[in-house]
Amino acid sequence: MKTIFRIVHSALFVLIFVSFQSLLAQGSLQFNQVLLISTADTVPANKVWKIEALAYNGGAPFASGANNYSHLFSGNRGFEGIARFLINGSPVVLPVTYLTNNYNATSSVNPNFTFPMWLPAGSILTPQTNISYLSVLEFNLVP
Repeated sequence: MKTIFRIVHSALFVLIFVSFQSLLAQGSLQFNQVLLISTADTVPANKVWKIEALAYNGGAPFASGANNYSHLFSGNRGFEGIARFLINGSPVVLPVTYLTNNYNATSSVNPNFTFPMWLPAGSILTPQTNISYLSVLEFNLVP
């Protein structure tokens, strides 16, 4: 009787252990392709998307200096505005600033938002305001 109990106990332990491990396993990611999303698109089944960057195409130009022409010779110039896209109908709005002077150029996006951003299968990504396209990496979900 003890032997049967041990066999059943051991089998039950192995079954629970294997079942628990399979619940934790989420598979791995395999690179598939690079996408440039310029209109609404849906992440396909068995895929995930990683938003890496956006191509900004808007903003209000500005120049600083003593008069309207001083920015041609010194001082700061650039543009600032917002970039907006939707994820499943919810807006993501990013303030964008591009600043250049005689020495260098810098570009910044809202410091509270950083790429990358991951989207699961079924998510709908829609570029909107001031975005030419979103640069996306597509991965296959491999069990």
